[in-house]
Amino acid sequence: MFLLVVFSALTVSCTTLSFKSYGEFPINIGPRKFHGEIQEYVGEKDFYLWGIIPFEHKVYIDTIMKEYDFYSVANIEIEEYQSTTNFILSFLSLGLYVPRNYRVKFYGKR
Repeated sequence: MFLLVVFSALTVSCTTLSFKSYGEFPINIGPRKFHGEIQEYVGEKDFYLWGIIPFEHKVYIDTIMKEYDFYSVANIEIEEYQSTTNFILSFLSLGLYVPRNYRVKFYGKR
């Protein structure tokens, strides 16, 4: 029982990733006509002290769109996860370093 409590304390973090838009480009949650080019963006944000510092990381969809030279995206899927390697790093650092991964998949229009 004691090991379960220690394991839980070392693996739980308070990380917050917020996905936002500046409002520069049209971003549609659902599918749209002529948005046929599928792209996937994978990123990582670092947190420290069990995810307390920084309190929140913001990911702007507009910045991702600029990298792919899209002027409109649709059918956005966002997934937040922690890879096996990053989980092991968090565990070995006793929660002092907590990297989080995210994946943004979308259909774009150039």
